[in-house]
Order: sequence, then structure tokens, then C-alpha cells
Amino acid sequence: MTRREKIILGLTAVALVGAVFYYSGLGGGVSPDAGKTPTFASAQTDLDEIRSRFALLSLNTWEESVLGTRDESWGEDPFVSQLTMDAPGDALSEDSLTYTGFMKIGDSRIGIINDVEYTPGMWLENGQFRVLSLAPGEARLARPGSPVEIRLEMEREN
Repeated sequence: MTRREKIILGLTAVALVGAVFYYSGLGGGVSPDAGKTPTFASAQTDLDEIRSRFALLSLNTWEESVLGTRDESWGEDPFVSQLTMDAPGDALSEDSLTYTGFMKIGDSRIGIINDVEYTPGMWLENGQFRVLSLAPGEARLARPGSPVEIRLEMEREN
């Protein structure tokens, strides 16, 4: 057994002993309610407790002014992605889809549809088609909620 294997085995043993200690209740880290399924009543009690704790908080005038003027002065929040819906005229049709490339790296399959790389399970640009499978000669796509599959043949350059 190499030194690396001994270290991994030692760390695994420490983690196992710690987990047994923690979940047995000897460490005092597990609440008596652990493992119980939460109910609506218990969730409501927890929410009431959180509300009562927040009611005790008080903001100073600077904090109130910052929170009060945030919307006007900040404008668009750069940390929240803005979702945009495509206009119906921008919808992809089956005729506008072109399958032009295929790569297989290990177990990963990558197909190029309309000059964008996709793997099985991904949605095309505007979410109208999902990639079911990719093969060297064809790609199989489907629309959401439709049992009909669309087969795209590989287009080869002349």
C-alpha cells in the first residue's frame, strides 16, 4: 500500500468516525427533530419565528436611504440575468436547422447545429428544440411536449 493510499484510507476512517459521532447524537449536533418530515404547521412556526426576529431589527437612516433609493439609482441589476422572449417571427423552423459537424471525445458527443455546439440533452438557441442524440451522420431533435422526433442529416461541404 502506497503512502497516498494510506492517507486516503486514514481520511476516510476519520470521516466515518465523525459521521457516526455526529449522527448518533453524542456530539449534540443533531436536533431532536432531525429526520422528521416537516409539516405545514412546523414551517409556519419557523416563518413566524423568523418574522419576529426581523421585526426586532432596526435600520439606521443611512440604511433606509440606501434601500429606499436603490431602485431609482441602480437601474438594471447587473447580477440578475434578464430573460428575453423571442418574437414569434424569430421562431426556428425545421428547415432552418443545419447539422454541420460532429465530435466524439471520450464518452462526450458534440454536434454543431446552426454553427453552435450542443451535447445531448441541451436546448437549441431559443428553447424550441431539444437535442435527443447525436451521431456522425444525423442528429435527433424534439419539440417540448411533442412525441415527434426530427432527424437532421449531416450536411457535407462540397
